[in-house]
Amino acid sequence: MISNIIIKLPLLIKNFLFQFYSYYTYSERYSTDFKYYVKNFDQYNGISLLNPSSSVPLSKEIKILYGITTLKTISDFKVIDRSDLIMMLNHSDYYNKIKFDKSLSTSGSTGAPLLIPIDNDFMKYKFASFYFFKNIHNCGINVKSGNFFGRKIFNLNKKNPPFWLHSIFTNQVLFSQYHVNEKNIRSYISAIRKYKLKTIHGYPSVLAIFSEIVQKLNLETEVHKIGLLCITVGSETLSNVQKQIIQNTFNCKVLNFYGQTEGVVD
Repeated sequence: MISNIIIKLPLLIKNFLFQFYSYYTYSERYSTDFKYYVKNFDQYNGISLLNPSSSVPLSKEIKILYGITTLKTISDFKVIDRSDLIMMLNHSDYYNKIKFDKSLSTSGSTGAPLLIPIDNDFMKYKFASFYFFKNIHNCGINVKSGNFFGRKIFNLNKKNPPFWLHSIFTNQVLFSQYHVNEKNIRSYISAIRKYKLKTIHGYPSVLAIFSEIVQKLNLETEVHKIGLLCITVGSETLSNVQKQIIQNTFNCKVLNFYGQTEGVVD
């Protein structure tokens, strides 16, 4: 319902609300506590699954279900079946004892969106992990970035640019992925250049389609001149074919950060 209202808003009002929202979320995500989580992330990274605490959802249940006992067996970790995850969500002692602040929705790449209840502590770990991930690849949170957003922010019948919203507080540009086509591709490239973006995040399938259009229209040289540092992808499985075409088109490395909502493979 809310998304439908946002789609219909005039661009001026939509931009104003986006500035307010981006400032609020930036302040919430990167508060003073965030620095603490980043500083201590190394000691949590890679061990929380094997040493479950009250802040790690379902880790105890996953250990028991899949028989994980030491780091030597982590390579044998099986893909968690969706039905197993739903079962654990419904019957976990963890979820019966902990008070949750909100719920996150997955992208639905497994068939349908799944609501994951979380607390604020989880979110701080999550953004610390994403910061850690980008920082080791020299693409930190202060670098200007673009995000090809999965939710609708413009009417699908919109014919002319802009197909994006720019936040002055977060150095981020939110792109509509639903308007990527041969007619509009040059306007997207111009926006990436205009805002001097250095990283882009999006679904592998969307960025692969973007890349295919660029190559079809012989715009690779123009895209290479942008000088991106890296591209991060998530929410879908990244195939070798997709990775190769995206890397060739943007002339930068492609980094796979998958599973953010569930928090199981960050």
